[in-house]
Amino acid sequence: MARIIQNHSQPHDLTLYTDGSVRRWKSGWGFCVKKGATTIHEDSAAFKGSTSSLTMEKVAISNALRWLASNRYSQTTRRAIILTDSLNLISKANQGRGSPDWFQAMQHIHLESLMWMYCPAHA
Repeated sequence: MARIIQNHSQPHDLTLYTDGSVRRWKSGWGFCVKKGATTIHEDSAAFKGSTSSLTMEKVAISNALRWLASNRYSQTTRRAIILTDSLNLISKANQGRGSPDWFQAMQHIHLESLMWMYCPAHA
């Protein structure tokens, strides 16, 4: 996976790893932002109660995009890659049918390129 990211990015690009999970009575989401090999931000949360894995995947991406929109890195970085293990959400993003939260955040992101990349679960 690291080689694929290297082949599609530059050292100054941001890479946002996102994931959601559901366990028996708990759901959660998280994201990690890297610039090169340096982790520059991480965030996550867990919820009592169970929901769908797809919902948590969407929440992880929404929070990652909100962070990108509200952070100085979106002003100084030209490209970013969002990695997710949800082909469903990548398909929706490519068709312009993503979450309204995504579109609201993307209005405030000033990048030349925002690439969506599939990352197999647990890779």
